[in-house]
Amino acid sequence: MLVQNMEDYLLTQQMAKSHPFYKENGYFMSEQGPLAKKLDEKMRKAFNPLSLEIINESHLHAGHQPGFNGEGESHIRVRMIAEHFNGMNRVSIHRAINTICAEEIAAGLHALSIDVKGTS
Repeated sequence: MLVQNMEDYLLTQQMAKSHPFYKENGYFMSEQGPLAKKLDEKMRKAFNPLSLEIINESHLHAGHQPGFNGEGESHIRVRMIAEHFNGMNRVSIHRAINTICAEEIAAGLHALSIDVKGTS
């Protein structure tokens, strides 16, 4: 679901509160759960970013696969700006991020969206 305005955003948050994941875990799926927190720590340690967002987008993929209801932390987006990436091409940046996330990918992280750039 693409949220285009505040009304859509509020409706999405309302719907999320009624979702079993929120009721069981006590945080919105777009907030940081244990996996997102771990990735946040690893990214900060490795890249010392000026800005960093680790976003759980799993709920946006509910129904895409039979039996997948959007719970958990299977689809993560990384948005980051860090001097570390200055002069690197997109493939090199993605390799660096995937290296940091290798353990989580091996453990079942299904999708990792990477929106990363350098400071210059």
